[in-house]
Amino acid sequence: MTSAFTANDLVSSERITTESVRRVLQRIGAGNAAIVVIDEFDRLKSSIRRAFGDLVKTLSDHAVPATVVLVGVADSIDDLIEGHESVGRATVQIQMPRMKPDEIREILYTGVQRLQMTIDADAVARIVLLSQGLPHYAHLVARHAARAATDRKSRQITLACMNDAISKGIDDAQHTIRQAYHNAIRSPQKGNLFANVLLSCALARQNEIGEFSAPDVRETMRRVTGKDYEIPSFAQHLKEFSDTKRGNILRKIGQARRFRYRFSDPLMQPYVIMQGLATGQIDERAFSTT
Repeated sequence: MTSAFTANDLVSSERITTESVRRVLQRIGAGNAAIVVIDEFDRLKSSIRRAFGDLVKTLSDHAVPATVVLVGVADSIDDLIEGHESVGRATVQIQMPRMKPDEIREILYTGVQRLQMTIDADAVARIVLLSQGLPHYAHLVARHAARAATDRKSRQITLACMNDAISKGIDDAQHTIRQAYHNAIRSPQKGNLFANVLLSCALARQNEIGEFSAPDVRETMRRVTGKDYEIPSFAQHLKEFSDTKRGNILRKIGQARRFRYRFSDPLMQPYVIMQGLATGQIDERAFSTT
């Protein structure tokens, strides 16, 4: 069924307001199933996200026959749409947890089967660890690994293909991720621990929502560096990762002496691990004990 509205309804010389958007969606929804999807919503400016909060509330108050889907990374809808606690009553929150290892393996085996290729178990294990439950990185690394195999005129993806895949995966990562990583570890002091501490955070044991503690980082630091570091040795690093000095690459939760941390951008964690492999910070021994 065709609606009577045209592009001129969306673009005019007048300033676009919550009310003008409501009227357009009201007209669309009158004869169609109106569904508007806003992806990467968390990357919008705070002022724009707050404006969407006003829009959601207006659509709800007027019972507009339209569905607005906001896709973004946040702890809750209140964090996603800043300053609009009441919006929670007009929304349905659908949490998307990270995929389980078996689900990532299913993606890999299904993909190679369609390509009429095979993949070694140790290559699968490497991709599962690198992806950290994020299908984006599973697809990214697996695609480059398959291409590396075909460059060798082989239909078998082996662990040897992974070096090329990791290097290409780093190059393909979002510019914002690459820039944030280098800003976080940059230091004029030789022998500084920023890269090692950040890698240890990425490999640290986490709870079901991706949080880890300083003791978890200490355990991983021993594997990454081969040395015993006590928490005071890297506590300042965690503090700096959690403030604007190094781009808030980590988010700090809880109270003093019981702080927990997690990566502010989930896509950063796999990238840090790939950098650790590419630069030789970690090797097979670190992987086998993770």
